[in-house]
Amino acid sequence: MSFKLWLDPWNGDGNLRVAPYVRRTMSGAIEETGAWDVPSAAGWQDYSFVVPEGVEAVDEIGISIEYFGRLKFLGRLFLADFKVEGAGHTTIEPETETQEWGAITRFTYNRGHWTKSFGRIQGHTASDADMWTGHYYARNVTVKADIQRLSGVSQLVTARVQGTGRFYAAGFEGDEVIILKEDFGTTVLARAPFKPETGKSYQFAFSVEGDRLSFAVDGKELITATDGTYDYGMAGIRLASAGRMSVGRIEIVETA
Repeated sequence: MSFKLWLDPWNGDGNLRVAPYVRRTMSGAIEETGAWDVPSAAGWQDYSFVVPEGVEAVDEIGISIEYFGRLKFLGRLFLADFKVEGAGHTTIEPETETQEWGAITRFTYNRGHWTKSFGRIQGHTASDADMWTGHYYARNVTVKADIQRLSGVSQLVTARVQGTGRFYAAGFEGDEVIILKEDFGTTVLARAPFKPETGKSYQFAFSVEGDRLSFAVDGKELITATDGTYDYGMAGIRLASAGRMSVGRIEIVETA
């Protein structure tokens, strides 16, 4: 996070100070990310900070402004080159989220029924169903999730999602682990035998780096594939057919 400020005081002692901050979505908590500072009146002054880690989403990034002088102050504060950039790290703990609008906060969805129960996300569908999160232009990412098969044959995580019919996915499909490409039709890019236990938690890690795709379960890489169709997109979880799944902690780790 970076920006520039320039203080143009007209009247008063110029004792106006600023502090960068972020606001947490669910609690509304304000977190200052730097010390209070009096902007320069001689020209542009650079500011930067790293958005702090946390399990709550950030819904506001900005600067707090405070005047602490004794005289009446008049003037202008110019803001320029406001940027939020760099590799992101998203952590979602379902117990801190809220069920709303047919899904869960921080997600958008297509089909299926998504609820919260016992601090986890419960998804079930009679056809196929998806939930997505993260930003649309994420490129090289690892999507991690705590996944339980409850019923049905398909429990997947997705990456580089560009729409309901364009994405990569990896996870359980029957008694296999697979990596697939969806392009208004399904192409299986890699598969290997794996018989998951119903109700058991497995730690998924689906990585997409350039045109290399890999999928690991409980820290062990099981399959890899190569495909360069999609360069970017959102991330999420998916049921490709009728069934039910339970999802715990989700992480989306971007690399530069």
